[in-house]
Amino acid sequence: PQETWIYAVPLQGRSNLCPMIEDDPEALTGTPEELSKLCSHLKKNALRISESGGGSAGKHLFCPYFLKLLSFKRRDVQEYFILNHPTAEEFSGRMRGEGICPYEALKMIIPEATVVVAPYIFFFAPYIRKRLLDWMGAAEDEIIVLVDEAHNLEDFARDVASISITTGTLRLALKEMEREGDMLIGEGLTISTLLTALRDAILGLAEEYLEEEDGAIPPHALIEMLMEQLRVATPELYRAIAELERIGEAIEEKRKKKGKLPRSYLGAIARFLMLWGEIDFSTYVPVVERRGSSVAIVAACLDPSVTTAALNRYHSTVHFSGTLRPLRQYADAIGLEGEVVLEDFPSPFPQENLFICYEKGVSTRYELIRKDPEMLIAMARRLRAHLETFSGVNKIVFFPSFNIMNEILERLRNAAGYGGEIIREERGMTQRELMEAVETFREGGGKTLFSVMGGRVSEGMDFPARDLELVIICGIPYPKPAARNKAQISYYERRFGRGWDYAVHTPAARKILQAIGRLIRSEHDRGAAVILDERASAFREEIPSLTLCEDSVEAAKTFLSGKNVTPSEGGGTGSIISQRD
Repeated sequence: PQETWIYAVPLQGRSNLCPMIEDDPEALTGTPEELSKLCSHLKKNALRISESGGGSAGKHLFCPYFLKLLSFKRRDVQEYFILNHPTAEEFSGRMRGEGICPYEALKMIIPEATVVVAPYIFFFAPYIRKRLLDWMGAAEDEIIVLVDEAHNLEDFARDVASISITTGTLRLALKEMEREGDMLIGEGLTISTLLTALRDAILGLAEEYLEEEDGAIPPHALIEMLMEQLRVATPELYRAIAELERIGEAIEEKRKKKGKLPRSYLGAIARFLMLWGEIDFSTYVPVVERRGSSVAIVAACLDPSVTTAALNRYHSTVHFSGTLRPLRQYADAIGLEGEVVLEDFPSPFPQENLFICYEKGVSTRYELIRKDPEMLIAMARRLRAHLETFSGVNKIVFFPSFNIMNEILERLRNAAGYGGEIIREERGMTQRELMEAVETFREGGGKTLFSVMGGRVSEGMDFPARDLELVIICGIPYPKPAARNKAQISYYERRFGRGWDYAVHTPAARKILQAIGRLIRSEHDRGAAVILDERASAFREEIPSLTLCEDSVEAAKTFLSGKNVTPSEGGGTGSIISQRD
């Protein structure tokens, strides 16, 4: 048969592939839209230089990597892909060695690619999706979309559609105003009066509605408070906001011409207020949130299909994940239309290679640990027993959140007296810092890694063979009973009649299964997972082999030594684990 050459392009964002961004700390914080605007400006100047034969190189800021690309042959890049099938990292290294922009080189060969592999943001953010489709040169009904790790799509889609503004952004906007000048944006209305009124409105809403971490606010309260404080009607307010947006765009343009990130905090506030006035609050919940030292006003999207509806326009879509069950919940939540086929396949790995058990008597139940501080101490003591018993085994301890991790770690060190070495994933770690921590863990010798469920370690990293033999889950990753989560339950209850299942139980089950899934990555891997939370019994349907053990330390020890494990009476399914060969 005739051979057909195909190749896949592994596309990543500018923040990962652009050589110029690496040397600019501010650019590293840029949004895709900001980076795109700056890149377009620098490329345009590079084109002018190329067309003038290099004569205007000293007159404009330009991208030297794009200038070099203009003399590079597309065919050379295509042949390299077809013959080598490089990863994005390998391709980036090759192009940088040639002095060429990897991001623009990838774009150059996308039209002829058979497969384009890209992060979610390329496909589900409307601004970027339009660009991607232009690069591909294909009509929507000619594209088959494959969604990998699809269990993450629901949360991602809601986050993409949500908007927010913080008092921290307001402070930066006031500093920007001091540099640019306090200008009139309406009759008797200046930038400073609008920003001050907005700050007072946010703080007023926080004082009235904020409970612990967040609080629901009336949908129109923010705009009504602004109009009351500024003594303007709706049309006057929005004319002032439009003028503020125009001023922000002028600031962005000025910064772009200087080769700086085209960012304006004044413009960001204006766009937020414009969007807030357009939101359909039947699918959003307005909340005030505490974010560190700042307060945020958020329009949190409750309906993922606001973002994922675009999937229904394509030839077909395939969604897959090892933890996508229940499939109907997923299809409902993201709004799949037309003929939807649900297929569930068993794991290809031997069931006897994985032992999963849980203990009674400990829990991270939110209400319980607030009333009984001793519960976290009990959890820390059980955790210490595992860490000391399995000191020679590589193990990862997963927590529902960074806050719970830190609280248990404090008690583990103090009340439980554990002094062993612990490698930690920390909130805000860069990808490089995290990978350095993971590589240290992979060196083996009985290392311990603390991480969170739903985080980068639990969602996509492989730990084959003896890189990982024991997973300990300290708590069930149910969301806190906060305003946003309560609104999500209520929304799914109204729409599907399954509020708790769709908004709480199913996401928690997927996070638990993802964490356990780090153990078995091939038919030769073998490992034990221990859940230190009595609420684990609620997940027997999702984890049929789940076993209740009076002493999970001894049960895991028995299994890892290659012997049979007998569950406690009433321990559920998976009563006997086969002996290791």
